[in-house]
Amino acid sequence: MIDTETKMHQIEALKMDFSRPMPEEYEKIIAGSSFIRDSEPYSKNFMYVWGRPPREGSSVEDFIKQLQDEDTDDDNEPDLFKKRRLFLKELIKDKKFIDLGSGDPSRSVAAPALAKVCNAEEYIGIDLGSTPEQSSDISIEVDKDGFRFSKIQADMLMAVTKYKKEGGNIFFLSGIESHPANLTNNEYTTTLIKEMSRLCKTGDAILSVGSDVEYFGVILEQNGFKEDMSVDLMNGRVFIKQ
Repeated sequence: MIDTETKMHQIEALKMDFSRPMPEEYEKIIAGSSFIRDSEPYSKNFMYVWGRPPREGSSVEDFIKQLQDEDTDDDNEPDLFKKRRLFLKELIKDKKFIDLGSGDPSRSVAAPALAKVCNAEEYIGIDLGSTPEQSSDISIEVDKDGFRFSKIQADMLMAVTKYKKEGGNIFFLSGIESHPANLTNNEYTTTLIKEMSRLCKTGDAILSVGSDVEYFGVILEQNGFKEDMSVDLMNGRVFIKQ
């Protein structure tokens, strides 16, 4: 936990990180987009990339403990689960974990938990805001270990375009790109990927879960990413910046 003054300083610093000017033409692209939202988060699908899904009704704290308990050298555990954990921990460690279309914080527990367990530098969730209670554009919570969970209420393309910090980023997308209606706006999709490419340096990555749209990967590869298939992540796909 942190005091109010420290939290306000951190919020102001985060606002500065997201203060890059946005090209005027992007405003028209954003105005013309309309994303379909899922009634349920992708937590269960997502966590098969690690091992077992969260238990019913888990909070972020509950799921962090579950993942930590599963992160063992148990001889009875499938080797695939161990390989997934080692791969994701190496990929995410010390990077900003930026969750696009992060959803309702009270229900979307998997991505924040994975960021913490894989020793990310910070979790940043970006979403337009799925509940009326999400009135603040930026909020920050710090757990007892000092790990920071930040939430930004904004359009994804707007937030990513305004983000200044190039390098040391992992972008996570869970399902937003799997709706054909979301990808009919190719201009929005390709512009979003272009901006993610700007922010990713060699070794940074985009982790996509729940995507069944093949050409999403094609667009990523056209922007300097290559899919890493060294570990079977079931319904997860990892694209590494070259």
